[in-house]
Amino acid sequence: MIMRPLGTLMAFLVFTAPVYAVFDDSEPDRIDAEIHFDREYFLDLRSFSAPMQWEREFSQYEGAKYFINGSSLDCCDLLIDQRLQFGKTLTDRISFAYTLDHLGTKDGESLFNWVAFDFKLGGGLTAGIFGEPKFAKQDADIGFKLAYEPIPDWYFAARVNAVDFNFNQRGVITQSYARKPATFDFNAVYSPGDDSFSASAEFDTPLIRLYPDEGRTYRYRKTSFVLQWQRYASDDWSWKLDYGYEFKREAEDFVPDAAGDSQDHHRRVHRLGAAFETALSHRDRLEAGMGFFVRGGRSDFKNQIAKSSRRKRWEWGPHARWRRTLNDWSVSELAFFLSTGENRRSRFAATTAEELETLIEAKIGTGIDLLFGPSAKIGIYATFDIDELTSNHWDGGSIRAMFLF
Repeated sequence: MIMRPLGTLMAFLVFTAPVYAVFDDSEPDRIDAEIHFDREYFLDLRSFSAPMQWEREFSQYEGAKYFINGSSLDCCDLLIDQRLQFGKTLTDRISFAYTLDHLGTKDGESLFNWVAFDFKLGGGLTAGIFGEPKFAKQDADIGFKLAYEPIPDWYFAARVNAVDFNFNQRGVITQSYARKPATFDFNAVYSPGDDSFSASAEFDTPLIRLYPDEGRTYRYRKTSFVLQWQRYASDDWSWKLDYGYEFKREAEDFVPDAAGDSQDHHRRVHRLGAAFETALSHRDRLEAGMGFFVRGGRSDFKNQIAKSSRRKRWEWGPHARWRRTLNDWSVSELAFFLSTGENRRSRFAATTAEELETLIEAKIGTGIDLLFGPSAKIGIYATFDIDELTSNHWDGGSIRAMFLF
């Protein structure tokens, strides 16, 4: 297994991969995703997440690598997180990288296949070009990057991605952009010793997409940023602390609007997370942490005020995992997850008081990792509800795998 120092590693991870969370064609299909988030949804995402030990091994590996996590959210939806990364040094100044990023949640599904070339210019400067080739030329993306490493332990980068840049010229459908989408991405990393401090910001510029066959005009914009502090001091101790913010606004207008479906929806999300992982013995490891978020949203229906509403949801909860090496080919896991909070909704035209849902959810997770040497593992997991005294405590199953080539 090939490892690299954390400072160099973080720069590699953050800056060789192109912009990910760009506008996707699936966005207009689900304007208000909040209505699909049931009371257990966010706790499900936490309970099905990979342990920090997996994250550390995947991020610190320098070669080609693949990760997948598939988890059952309910009868019809599967949480899917799939990543493939590999690169090739072509000359002492030119390098190539490929990244597959597939994420499916109730908030939407995206699948990106990025190819990228970096060119070292000297003096700490690196220029790059990246894109996503598509069979339908109208859906192709192209972007450019400029990175600067003035001194060791410091790294800065800025990127711009022209999303669907050929859509109007190469389109084979009647849809078009009245204002084309673009994503701007800015990153900074300071990584002294075992620590890594990073800041990233992403701006999806306002776009307007026209659907003449439906008499529909769709508008979208999004802003997000993340602050993070990580420490991987050794295999025996690590921690991470992060804060994230997101603002997203979507709107659609119909002409004519006989059904009253024209709407304007926006949301703001603040989230905070902290976790640590440590070795208790040569066989046992402990991970513990907490998560908090607050989500505010508003939906305005222009021609049917009775459908308009305002939402606010917050949740807080801790988690803990105990992982034990059973033998050379297996590791067991026992985990606990708790979430408490409130989900409020008020309707503008309603005469009744606002709807208030008190959230208290708890789960136990258990599973086993099957190890195939130091560079391959497959995990099989299950979660059970323990907050309800019912005969059926089964919540869902999860399979994840990681292969380091």
